[in-house]
Amino acid sequence: MGRGLNPTLDGALLTADAGLVHVRWKVTYKITDVTSFVSNFVGDKTESAEKLIRVLVETVGIQIASEMTAEEVIRTRVNDVQIEMRRRINERLRELSAGIEVKVEMYEQTPPLQIRQAFEWTQRNENFKKQKIDEAKKEATQILTRAAGSVYKELLNLLDSLEQAESENRPTEDLRKRLDRMLSDRVEGEANQIISEASAYHAIVVGRMQSDVELYRTLLPEYERNPHLLIARLWERTQQFILDNPGVRKLYKPAGTKLRIEIPLDPEAERIAEELRLQQTKFDPLELIPRTATIVPEPWQQ
Repeated sequence: MGRGLNPTLDGALLTADAGLVHVRWKVTYKITDVTSFVSNFVGDKTESAEKLIRVLVETVGIQIASEMTAEEVIRTRVNDVQIEMRRRINERLRELSAGIEVKVEMYEQTPPLQIRQAFEWTQRNENFKKQKIDEAKKEATQILTRAAGSVYKELLNLLDSLEQAESENRPTEDLRKRLDRMLSDRVEGEANQIISEASAYHAIVVGRMQSDVELYRTLLPEYERNPHLLIARLWERTQQFILDNPGVRKLYKPAGTKLRIEIPLDPEAERIAEELRLQQTKFDPLELIPRTATIVPEPWQQ
């Protein structure tokens, strides 16, 4: 038992990719035509019917396995195998006018023990792959919903249609109009916030530009009449604006005097310089030892 099943003794199906598969079948049958059943089976009719079904299961099973790979029989197309087994066996029973119909279930389908570990490893990796794909789809849905709201699928389809039309050099005007309407009216989430901020910024920029244009149109006639006077007035106005700023410090310099300005060091630069000086200063441990003083007695103390 430890070495697994022996294909020559225990039976096995040879698959299309030259693999071996062990399968157990559960077959139930019912009599659909009593007359045909009685007239076509002799002796112990139940035993005869079961022998016929066993032969058909073995024959049809060999045929179907030869048309599929081992992985399909074991994992990916188990339901297809069962459906096809039932169809072919019942078709053959009708041709024989056996008066019975079968239902086939496949279970305990396994590869030989010698390669079972490889199949289990493949199954684990397939499950891991499916798990990661599901997690990625879930995360993608969350990101897209957060970015564009509930209409993200329709938005993606519209963008794909627009990209395809551009690649095929087809007209895109209608698609772009639909995209603009969707972005302005239906898109939610972060995209809507970005669009709102961009619209507000656009309005500010356009307003400033319009103000500049109006100012230019207002000043142009004066400049054409007397450009020097206009420039002098504008420069005086600019100076006044600068000097009236509360953050500007104003100094009065009498005529004929010299003005000397002292600029202190940056406090951060002073801190760095002090750290460098301390790092370069050599430390002498002997300086920590107190020196013993020599006392010389006075003459009157001798």
